[in-house]
Amino acid sequence: MSGATVSNVFFSNSGGYPRVNVSAGGVLTSSYIREGYFTVFSGGKSISNDIESNTAIVMSGGSSVEDRLFNINRPVNGFWVSSGGTIISPVVGSGASLGAYPGSIVGGQPSVTGGLVVFNGATVGNGEIPDSLVFAPNATVVTGNWSAVLSDGKTVYQSGTVTLTGPIRISGGNLTVTSGAVASGVYLQYVPLQWPRVDIQAGGTLVSSYVQNGGVFVSAGGLVSASTLDSDSGIVYSGGSAISNTYNNTAFDNSNVRVLSGGVMSSPFITTGGIVQVNQGTVVNPTVNGNGYLGITSGQMITCFLRGTLITTSLGDIPVEEIKEGDLVTTYDSMGRVTGVQRVIWIHSSHVEVPLFDDRSASYPVRIMRSAFSEGCPARDMWVTDEHCFVFKGRLVPVRMLVNQTTIAYDKRLSRYDYFHIKLEKHSIIQAEHVLTESFLDSNNLENGGEFCKSFVPPVPALPLGVERCFVEPIYRELEGRGLGLTGHSPASLNPSIEDAGLYLETDDGRRIKPLRRKGNWHVFMVPADLRNLHLVSRVFKPSEAIGPFLDDQRLLGVLVQDIVIYDSLQTTEIDIHITQSDLPGWDVPEKGKHRWTQGRANLPINHIPTETEFMLCIEVISGGPYPLGFGTSFHSFLQQGAPMMPPGQIADQQLRAAG
Repeated sequence: MSGATVSNVFFSNSGGYPRVNVSAGGVLTSSYIREGYFTVFSGGKSISNDIESNTAIVMSGGSSVEDRLFNINRPVNGFWVSSGGTIISPVVGSGASLGAYPGSIVGGQPSVTGGLVVFNGATVGNGEIPDSLVFAPNATVVTGNWSAVLSDGKTVYQSGTVTLTGPIRISGGNLTVTSGAVASGVYLQYVPLQWPRVDIQAGGTLVSSYVQNGGVFVSAGGLVSASTLDSDSGIVYSGGSAISNTYNNTAFDNSNVRVLSGGVMSSPFITTGGIVQVNQGTVVNPTVNGNGYLGITSGQMITCFLRGTLITTSLGDIPVEEIKEGDLVTTYDSMGRVTGVQRVIWIHSSHVEVPLFDDRSASYPVRIMRSAFSEGCPARDMWVTDEHCFVFKGRLVPVRMLVNQTTIAYDKRLSRYDYFHIKLEKHSIIQAEHVLTESFLDSNNLENGGEFCKSFVPPVPALPLGVERCFVEPIYRELEGRGLGLTGHSPASLNPSIEDAGLYLETDDGRRIKPLRRKGNWHVFMVPADLRNLHLVSRVFKPSEAIGPFLDDQRLLGVLVQDIVIYDSLQTTEIDIHITQSDLPGWDVPEKGKHRWTQGRANLPINHIPTETEFMLCIEVISGGPYPLGFGTSFHSFLQQGAPMMPPGQIADQQLRAAG
């Protein structure tokens, strides 16, 4: 709404999550928003509203006055005030969380009756941040290493002989959440050179908490939910779950958050500076806002159709958004012959917001032009998420591997869109816009919110997946040639690239150390004696972009490091922490052999080196690149590239189709 004043409206989740946007000149007052998405854009105002269990954001130039934030019987996603945004006299009720980021303004008299409040560099009133508002009221401030354990039916926090009940704030320490424990309302605070770490063991849960400038590691059977990970690295391991968390500024510290094979991330909110990399894992219902980034590396991004896509049913072609549970969808074999019908047992929709960034973001939809595959296939232009698969030669091929920038391309006009996925009685081949494609394959029981149960049996895919280069590249070349005939022009040439990795070291306070010299594969740095925690920074590239989308490797990589050696006046020391520590921030997953890829900014701690003088650090780089120049000279500049967000609201379907 823009230029209007709306009051006394009830927005609720009744079959779909409500989305309320207040644009420039708009005012929402005395209303109730439950279980949805609420955004106040520049020039918009929110006054005296009740906001329950929402993801809510006050953008730069927007304001919130006397809004009441609370949640009942479920974790809250959070209310966030961006830099330049203003919130006045908020009321933070039980179960709610409020975060105000650097450059935001908090005025009036904030009231905290429960929940979590974090003012991370915001200007509060006269510039002083009241101690009572830094965290939940009555939080106990502690240091050192703690464990959350289940004792007599309740969760307590133990360190040595000390036992505390929550809430607690751990300053510069670590937390282990053990089986059966539910750690709620915990604030892990960064202090210089002491990065907090949270390990969530099988059966442990971290909920409604805030972790600053550290790492969160979720083991099989562990869960992190409704929490904010600010400048954090972390890993969701196989069998681990991360549900309804907010990720921001992960790129500007040590690393990103990774979801490994078998791990599940549901409903993440990835905002400014946040990076989530899915390595063979699963992500469902993501929201990417600001300069956030979601990368998929052969993982499972839930495959979906965008609004307006026609699905063939027993009653004819029906827009996907009009299909309901119980409807009968026509099914086919790999040759396009009708095999029968399958009943729709679950249909779900969600909303994605992405910046005008670049094609690296897996959250942009892919537009497939009419007749891109063959004459009349598809029958009209259609849009899908980039992990959606289509049938070629008896196998399912993700459309991301067929992007040719002409007839099949990421549509960067769509920074906001709705998507839908359809689950049938069994995974089936269906028809969308007269093209053979797949229904939703629920390989992680996501219909039940990602909650795993012993009785869950993974479904059988309708056809095998085809992602090998030898299988996909001939299909890609054929469609690329067809695109030339349809459009009359060749695909846009690849971005100019460079072989130089632009390698340098960076200290915790931002100082840069350039190589003293380079000899063959070795890069030599002179490091002052007082430095012990370094970061190896370089340009970044994706193999699938450097070689072609038909290569199923979407990792964001820096350089391949083999040996690391330190020379000082007394001794020579070989460093192998990048090989031996699997969860070292900023490094890709370990490989066979004595080498490992960085992800553009790799942590290189050398605290154990006993030297009191300047020393020589030698790093052997055995591979890397080519690096696209279009994305800046380093990992940092890659993250800082981007363009302003599109105005609120997505482009209407008829406008897209008219654009051809």
